[in-house]
Amino acid sequence: MGRTNELTLNQSSLIGHMVIVKCNLCHRQVHYLAADLAELLGPQRRVFSLPFRCEKCRKSDYLLISVRIPDSRDFGKIILRRPAGIKKVLLWKEERLR
Repeated sequence: MGRTNELTLNQSSLIGHMVIVKCNLCHRQVHYLAADLAELLGPQRRVFSLPFRCEKCRKSDYLLISVRIPDSRDFGKIILRRPAGIKKVLLWKEERLR
């Protein structure tokens, strides 16, 4: 598999990892399933270079990403962030009348 920092979302999902994203500025912590992230962001994306920022303080410089396999004590206690659908957003741009 190579070095840990080269771990892909696909490899992590096959292992059964949870991906934990913690903001060291505001201390918000979010748990994802690696399989969900692989489906949304692509299976070859590196786990430790995810394009996230903290939803609470809006910073990305303070994020710490870790992975672990859930154990029996986690079930029923950990709140996972799971995809609930995709929302399309209309984008606008300004341009001169021609």
